[in-house]
Amino acid sequence: MCYTGGKNQESTSEAVNAYYAMSLAGVSLGNSEMRDLGRLLLATEIRSVQKYYHMMPDSAIYPPIFAQNGCVGILWSDKADYSTFFGRALSSSFADDLTSSVFS
Repeated sequence: MCYTGGKNQESTSEAVNAYYAMSLAGVSLGNSEMRDLGRLLLATEIRSVQKYYHMMPDSAIYPPIFAQNGCVGILWSDKADYSTFFGRALSSSFADDLTSSVFS
């Protein structure tokens, strides 16, 4: 499907879980390079999530409504939306990204 806002990312949990799994696979296989790459990618993703998705009330990255409610629904190539593909309810934005905050 083609969207007018360009590429987008709605959920952060997929990337967080993929990088965590990569790190665990490295541990299981005794592959320290895979483990360390997974840990690096996981740390980078979590830091980005905390800055661009789960923001503090004083954040000035987006318009005040995002900081006021503490989250973004969808990040596009050229904008941020308060809604998700599941709807505009605040609970949709929180539920969609909740899994990734377990690791933060």
